[in-house]
Amino acid sequence: MIPVPYYLEVSSPGTERKLKSSKEYEIFKGSRVKVKLKKAIENDLKTFIGILSDYDTETGLKIQLEDTNKIIQLEESNISQIKLEPKYEF
Repeated sequence: MIPVPYYLEVSSPGTERKLKSSKEYEIFKGSRVKVKLKKAIENDLKTFIGILSDYDTETGLKIQLEDTNKIIQLEESNISQIKLEPKYEF
């Protein structure tokens, strides 16, 4: 079919993919995520890991913090980066 030698490379966003849209927030509800904020909230909390428990276009994201199980509400405009954070167990 192809008359010349070639290499086929296949890639994916990976297990630590960045979430970039409201559609991805919906798809990955219940997933473990790492969040970096532009401005710190609640006792200088700026980077943390938790579970993406809910998303709404009007109210933003709800994250259940991994260390305290507290649920916090985040505005999308304050999020610098949010990505999947798989839990590696050995």
